[in-house]
Amino acid sequence: TEGSPRDAHALPQGIPRNERRNRPKQPPITRVCRTFREEALPLWYAANRFWLIHNEFAVDDEEDENPSNQRRGFDDWLSQTPREMFDFMEHVSLCGYAAWPNRVMITLDLKNRRVVSTRHYSTYGDEIPVERENGVELTTRDALATRAGEDGFAALKAVLAVRDGMFRISKFCVSAPPGRQRGKKPMSGWEYDW
Repeated sequence: TEGSPRDAHALPQGIPRNERRNRPKQPPITRVCRTFREEALPLWYAANRFWLIHNEFAVDDEEDENPSNQRRGFDDWLSQTPREMFDFMEHVSLCGYAAWPNRVMITLDLKNRRVVSTRHYSTYGDEIPVERENGVELTTRDALATRAGEDGFAALKAVLAVRDGMFRISKFCVSAPPGRQRGKKPMSGWEYDW
């Protein structure tokens, strides 16, 4: 994205990530018959992995303090996905930043209302120590627990409300991970493309 801190270290992509063959698509048969659609779409949403990424950064003064007024890059996808399909999703990853260049990836299983994994790592490939992760995972679990009786969409929205800070980067919140101090180049690959 333009304006991303990663633009300073842009590396050529080895594998084109936005090719048609790399994009998940609904099975064509679902466009033909309503019965097939009703049976196939839950399977499709259960079998695929979804990443909610928002990496468009704003200056602190320009940000609205009310998170409900802010638009995220994935809001359109959330609004267009049938609400009942969130109950079938087993792999939804929230991808954001703790502080540039430290990334956070929280993977949720909305079908079973649980946190699959929480990963903290730097753009330079270093894993962040586990003791820092506990607070993130606990607040995420608590948010899922508060919506236990509701549908998957409500559970996801509760987690997004609690974890909203990972989709914002403050210009004053920059850390110096070991990789950056050693002069390493940023890593490339599927988990570093965003």
